[in-house]
Amino acid sequence: MSLALLAATAAVLLAAIVAAVSLWRGAARQPWPDLRAYRWFTIAAGLICASVIVELAVPTTAGAAPMVSFTDLPALLVLPVMAAGLAGLASAARRAVPEAQPPRRPGLAAAGAYLADGYVLVAALFLIGWVTLFGAEFIHAGAGPSFAVDLVHPLVDLMVLLVTLPLVQAAGRRAVAPYLALVAITAGDSLAVGARIAGTRLGIAALAAYLIALVLLALTPWVSDAWAAGGRRLGSAREVTTATVAAAATMAGLLVVGQAIVTGHLTGLVEILILGTMAGVLAMRVVSLVWRVDTWSRVWQESGRQFRQLAERTSDVVLLCDASGLIRYASQAVTGYGYAPDALRGTPVADLLHPEQRAAGVQAIGRAITSKAQRPGHYPCQVRAEDGTWRHVEATVSRYRDLGQPDLVLITARDMSAQVALRRQVTHLTFHDGLTGLPNRAYAEQRAHDVLSEDRNAAAAALAVADPPLPGVIVVDIDGFTAVNDARGHTAGNLLLAQVARRLRLAVSPEDTVARWGGDEFAVITEATVSAAELADIAERLARGVASMPFRIGDSDLSITVRVGAAIADGSPAAHVWRNAETALAQAKAAGGGQVEMFSTGDEATRDGPEEMFGADDRTGTVEPEQPPAEDTATQQSGAA
Repeated sequence: MSLALLAATAAVLLAAIVAAVSLWRGAARQPWPDLRAYRWFTIAAGLICASVIVELAVPTTAGAAPMVSFTDLPALLVLPVMAAGLAGLASAARRAVPEAQPPRRPGLAAAGAYLADGYVLVAALFLIGWVTLFGAEFIHAGAGPSFAVDLVHPLVDLMVLLVTLPLVQAAGRRAVAPYLALVAITAGDSLAVGARIAGTRLGIAALAAYLIALVLLALTPWVSDAWAAGGRRLGSAREVTTATVAAAATMAGLLVVGQAIVTGHLTGLVEILILGTMAGVLAMRVVSLVWRVDTWSRVWQESGRQFRQLAERTSDVVLLCDASGLIRYASQAVTGYGYAPDALRGTPVADLLHPEQRAAGVQAIGRAITSKAQRPGHYPCQVRAEDGTWRHVEATVSRYRDLGQPDLVLITARDMSAQVALRRQVTHLTFHDGLTGLPNRAYAEQRAHDVLSEDRNAAAAALAVADPPLPGVIVVDIDGFTAVNDARGHTAGNLLLAQVARRLRLAVSPEDTVARWGGDEFAVITEATVSAAELADIAERLARGVASMPFRIGDSDLSITVRVGAAIADGSPAAHVWRNAETALAQAKAAGGGQVEMFSTGDEATRDGPEEMFGADDRTGTVEPEQPPAEDTATQQSGAA
């Protein structure tokens, strides 16, 4: 044994030990399903080392009887062990993907196509090896029957490579390294054919191939799982196999043609036999593919016809657009928007969208064309009807494939205008009074909290404005409203409330808020007042505006007055300002009809406790209201009498 061969053998032995340790330690990092797969690879590393030792220790005798001996056993056992490891990785990958479906058992046609591809792949790879390696050895050794036995190793390797290819696709990235190790084993067995025929020891090239296989096995447990294709079915794996078959068959054909050009003829019966069977299988495969394409074409045409029938029957608008956004097809439902289907063809979709939403619409179409995901994207928007009105729609955008045509964008749009109008109406009724149309008490409380907050006052002070605005609150109560209800009925009272609300709204600026506080009381929140005197002028204007002209109730006129209480914001929380305005209104009621009262700091002793109208859990954090002194209550009652 030469020094180089001895060094290569030592490297193989060392690599086998390293691979076994690496696989064993790396397997400890994996869950139990993966651990079993790496245990199989550990056994495979040991078998590779054993096969090398056996090949070096017991070389094959030249011209021996054609049979598989004990020396072939370790090399042949490597293949099922490697296949078991790859199957374990594929099974673990499928379990790791929750949404993965179990692989479906292929039908007879799929299995036949897979076997045909397998035969062509094995034959092509064998033909490549025959032209490059085996042919010369065959001629050198003569046409003895032992040569067929020597080819068992590469032939079985090729078949195992074919069988395990779908497992690699299912297992993902972790299976790449062991599969490449299997390829290296196949290369090593192919390079060892000459040594087996001549009865010599393995060459440096074969040992290098086995060394590469061991190194790849050592790296297997340390490759991160960047993708896990668990759950992929045989159909997708067969597509990869078919592409591999086509590449191998092309390469084999080119090599045979090149050999024929160089030598002037085919070298022997082997090439003719293999090429003939490959041509027959490929012819049947082509016929099968043509038949399948024709079947798919008919199915696709039928599905396209059914798609258009469904699109014409549904009430949702269905559009097909190209990548630039031009409409190629519009369903009959566009007539509900005033358009004719033929008139929309060639129209950009962006022209139908609201100007503020056009950019987002174009981006949604671009994502549908370029995205690999098949899930439709949801896109709420507004579209312009033929009469110029805007409709609220809920659209879905996805890619649409048409056989033999560029990909299109499928847009389905459902008119949501009625639902949007209903939501707006519900929101309006939640914060508005149904009788007067004014904001209700809930809205007034929230608005007062925003306008009278301490943060707003601090912001105004930070701006160093000479005369910062001082918001105020005015509470208006109708005099004698109960008597109107009793004498004329609730219908007359409702008409009166609606007309009073209209006059109050006209008496203040558009920036101010007029709300119905409850019963026959109204509230006004002013935002642009600068002093208590200006707020008092607004309160007087409200009282005069209501009492200026009689109200028409049915067939008679009715003159009424109102009592008004007002309070200017003094930096206190909103609840305190409301309480101050209520205190001023109580004083106006005590003073008689048609009175206007402003709250002043001197009224602290007579005003009610904190925020009675908000309740104990008011958001401003006020405490339970204190009861007014008994003598003050008696004074107010005597004044009212």
